[in-house]
Amino acid sequence: MKKQTIKVLIVDDSPEDREMYRRFLCEDSIVQFSCFEAASGEEALRLVDAQTPDCILLDNRLPDREGIELLPELLARRPGGLVPVVMLSGQGNELTAVQAMQRGAQEYVVKGVLTAQSLRRAVLSAIEKVFLLSTLRAKQEQLAEKNRELERVSKFKSEFLANMSHEIRTPINGVVGMTELLLCTSLTSEQREYVDTVRASAETLVAVLNDILDFSKVEAGKLSLESIDFDGPNLIRNVLRPLELVAKQKGIAFEIQIAPSIGSLKGDQIRISQIITNLVGNAVKFTKQGRVVVRASLPADSQTSQTLRLEVADTGIGIARDELGKLFTSFSQANASTTRKFGGTGLGLAICKQLVDLMGGQIGVESEAGKGSLFWFQVALERSTKPASTPPRLAIVPRSSLAPKVCVLVIEDNVINQNIVLKMLTRLGYHGDVVATGKEALRVLATNLHHLVLMDGQLPEMDGCQISRAIRAAEPPFPSQIPIIAMTANAMKGDREKCLEAGMNDYLSKPTTLQDLQRTLDRAVASIPELAHDSAAPPAAESQPAFDAATLLESLDGDHLVMHEIVQLYVSSAPGMLAAISLEIERANPAGVADAVHRLRGALLALRAPRAAAAATEMEELVRKQGLVAGVAKLSDLNNATQQLASELASFGSTGPLPVPS
Repeated sequence: MKKQTIKVLIVDDSPEDREMYRRFLCEDSIVQFSCFEAASGEEALRLVDAQTPDCILLDNRLPDREGIELLPELLARRPGGLVPVVMLSGQGNELTAVQAMQRGAQEYVVKGVLTAQSLRRAVLSAIEKVFLLSTLRAKQEQLAEKNRELERVSKFKSEFLANMSHEIRTPINGVVGMTELLLCTSLTSEQREYVDTVRASAETLVAVLNDILDFSKVEAGKLSLESIDFDGPNLIRNVLRPLELVAKQKGIAFEIQIAPSIGSLKGDQIRISQIITNLVGNAVKFTKQGRVVVRASLPADSQTSQTLRLEVADTGIGIARDELGKLFTSFSQANASTTRKFGGTGLGLAICKQLVDLMGGQIGVESEAGKGSLFWFQVALERSTKPASTPPRLAIVPRSSLAPKVCVLVIEDNVINQNIVLKMLTRLGYHGDVVATGKEALRVLATNLHHLVLMDGQLPEMDGCQISRAIRAAEPPFPSQIPIIAMTANAMKGDREKCLEAGMNDYLSKPTTLQDLQRTLDRAVASIPELAHDSAAPPAAESQPAFDAATLLESLDGDHLVMHEIVQLYVSSAPGMLAAISLEIERANPAGVADAVHRLRGALLALRAPRAAAAATEMEELVRKQGLVAGVAKLSDLNNATQQLASELASFGSTGPLPVPS
């Protein structure tokens, strides 16, 4: 087998030294060397390009430059800047040796003590070091590429989860919002029980979704458990109620056996609910006939802890013994036909096992094909010191005293969510308008008719953050400081911070409850000076002007054109708003009358028509507080004020220039 030849470039201006190095390398050597020579730096550079040496012997004293200065140029001629270099020096200088190593040399040899053996060893050592270094760099590049790929995958997963979070939360928002509104209406006890069940199920789904979608927690093993007091029997019954309804629809008997010793417990009720839902849901799904029995007990009860055990027995299809081992593995079901027939991802039992393990408990199954199954789990919980209590029903949310004075612009493209948010605002006493895109929002906000904004996150053309930045960057008279509340299904980690960084003032995650919306709106309204001033008792309507043109023009920074547009907008829309009030009076609908008057009042305030606005305020408050008859008694005052306003607007608003403030 032919030996591999190592090509060595000798760079030294002394012919005697070059000959000595050649002899040291080539005579009596097991390794085969091939040497070529250069007497100057320039010659060395040409040979490096032409010959591609495996190693360079570089003298530090050359006629045209120092070897240590030539070293970087030599390395730059090779891909990656890697070439084995042995630096030669006539005297041992520690500083020169350090500099040589820093600039890329692998070995440093003093000529005075040089031998054939030491030179060959230095050359081979330099070659080995470069080989190891190049291998290490290749591995590092491979790892870097893998890291980049992982980052791309992680980014894709994060984007996927963010999109899925938004898409899933949108319909859930519809469920939660509508059930809350439904609970505020007149219901029979049976209807209320059903709606309560829907609401409880939706809230559980939201809570589970929050942690499933926080993928970083799951991957990092940072899923944390809560420890709070809860009513054990009440929790179990609430979780089982919707599953019981499904069982009854299938004609399956459904039994719940809760030991009397179970009372108030302390632990993570959401996780326990999730486990129960999975186990009992599977039992109902895989049982065609017969029954499902759920038994809850406390096999261990001490002064400091309680062990909760729950068993789910069914008369369903059962599981073959050789399939039991993989039941608690991710994406696994007993066999492929089960997935095709019954559906499911195969994640439910795996999640249950992870949660039970996290609680320090146990989970298991006993089953035989065709003879049903018995699934069970038990977890140790802290002993609760509180008596069992039943969660209160949804309370009617009190309206803010300022709510009737507030006009909210809802920026939302989903029709269902538009409807829900507007109904929730109406329920809380606020007036709301809705637009579906950022361009519409900016156009409507420019009219200065709204006090605050509810902003969705994902919108066509511009997303919520882009719209927020555009609002904040706008010049007066645009209301660039209007309070903006994010109300979005984007609930991933960091979404709140992104909204606040974009200039929004607060953040609500969908699905949103009436209480959450009320609290957030209260905070926003309290920050608006104009509303705080507005909340004071208004002066009598008769003492106020019909149309304060000077104040309106001043608020618009003297822009007559915009003022004309606002006047014309009111003139064209006022007949419809007044007709809406009359229609709701004919229908004997107090809420409808109050809302219709509120819409007119908002337009009057924006127009700076204080006399008519005061009349509208008085009528609206009377309708809401004392009823339809008391409010309608003030209708003539409102009609007189709007007619006087119409006369003033007709006298100069559409026929001539509007006055300049004095």
